[in-house]
Amino acid sequence: KERQQPEARKKFGLLEKKKDYKLRAIDYHRKQDYLHKLRQKASFRNPDEFYFQMHSSRTEGGVHIKNKTIRRKAKEIKEANTQDLGYLQMKRLQDKKRIEKLQADLHMLSNTNTEALNSHTIFVQSKEDVANFDPVKHFDTNPGLVGQVHNRLKTKDLETHKIEGLTNERIKTKLAKKRLKKYKELSERIDRKKKLDEMVQKVQTQRNLMGKGRKRKLIVRDEFGNEDKSKTRYKWAQQRKK
Repeated sequence: KERQQPEARKKFGLLEKKKDYKLRAIDYHRKQDYLHKLRQKASFRNPDEFYFQMHSSRTEGGVHIKNKTIRRKAKEIKEANTQDLGYLQMKRLQDKKRIEKLQADLHMLSNTNTEALNSHTIFVQSKEDVANFDPVKHFDTNPGLVGQVHNRLKTKDLETHKIEGLTNERIKTKLAKKRLKKYKELSERIDRKKKLDEMVQKVQTQRNLMGKGRKRKLIVRDEFGNEDKSKTRYKWAQQRKK
């Protein structure tokens, strides 16, 4: 059993054991080695040494401090805005093409809901053929897939892929999940495209404001009389083009 701290030294806390001393010694020597390396670097430092970062940083009381505000020229800002605008327009075009592809896959209407839905008209020879018409036999598919306007698999396709034990309900559920996933992606793409349109308009406005010509800010106020910055517009004075 290790001895405890004597009664006269209780105020100094627990008695330090050898394992505590070793940890304290290791930490002390590690710090001393680090200070020794720093002193060695300082002694071998070249007084004529130069780095470009010295333009954007300084030392105060031996502490290295970086300048937070770096002023850029108007030309540099305009070039950066041009690059941002090109990137945003590229991403917007990608989303637009993806939206058109999803709409084509889902047989969605373009913009209006007043147009009639797509219909499939089948022409027969006589009224008897109309009375005896069997859509399952005509389309050569499973009875559960007759109502599908897309992904209507034929009987030979079902046999080729060897889909065993696949009931009509399972087919409908699988197709419904796939369609729902595409609708969700389409909704997200449309929202993203709207945000990209706003960002493109904002960057384009910044580029125009940095250009030449007199301009006037048109302030739009909300119902409470405060400025609505989202609807702020600018009007340029007309210039005669030679």
